[in-house]
Amino acid sequence: MRINGFLKTLMFVLTLSLFVGCSSDDEDSNPTGPENGGDNPPTINVKTITVPQAMQNAANNGDPGAATAMTYINLANSLPAYAQFFNPPEGAAKLSSTSAVEGEWTWTQDGATFTLTSTETTDSYLLTLTVDGTFNGTTYSGQKLMESTVSKDGNTGELFFYDPDAGVPALTFNWQIESDGTYHLEMVAGADYGGATVEMTINPDNSGTLNIDTADGGSWHIQWASDGSGSWTQYDAGGNPIDSGSWS
Repeated sequence: MRINGFLKTLMFVLTLSLFVGCSSDDEDSNPTGPENGGDNPPTINVKTITVPQAMQNAANNGDPGAATAMTYINLANSLPAYAQFFNPPEGAAKLSSTSAVEGEWTWTQDGATFTLTSTETTDSYLLTLTVDGTFNGTTYSGQKLMESTVSKDGNTGELFFYDPDAGVPALTFNWQIESDGTYHLEMVAGADYGGATVEMTINPDNSGTLNIDTADGGSWHIQWASDGSGSWTQYDAGGNPIDSGSWS
């Protein structure tokens, strides 16, 4: 089971979370918009996936397919918390403004200055977080840390975590919610962070599928029913099945 690339990326994102800090505990699932009608950037709200109990039990009992599914579901469920990094901390200065949700906010933390820029279009918001100054011995000059584009109805979005040293995305999330509530999520690790791609579909009844393409060319297909029972198959780089199993 090769998930080292995503684990490496997750460690980078966790480090970034310490770098930036988090300013809000709000995890509403409503469409994006200015918080409480105030002079703030829009809040990015992302669906939290409900994990069936049978899957959790199977993962705890060592089933490799259920355990792999849990790893990526837990990563997906960290997205709502990470999206809160786009909320400026209390005391952040708003440098410019063309509307309640547009403008630039800036704050200083541990010797580094962070700038959050929010831009509004007809049907979406663009949020960008950059850093200037010295942090942990490294000097930055406007390097991009995070960027997100989200639709105003909250049904589609993308979020990029950048490696500020390399200037390239370390981890990318893309999501879409269909009119019937079906949730599609894609996670892509950058080439320097494993290069893996994960595609997940969660149906309204909490059944779902998970497809993983790993950096070595191998892949996983995992599926589960609404009661949490499921099955999985692991493939080699040539697309040949090399292992499989199920849980109930």
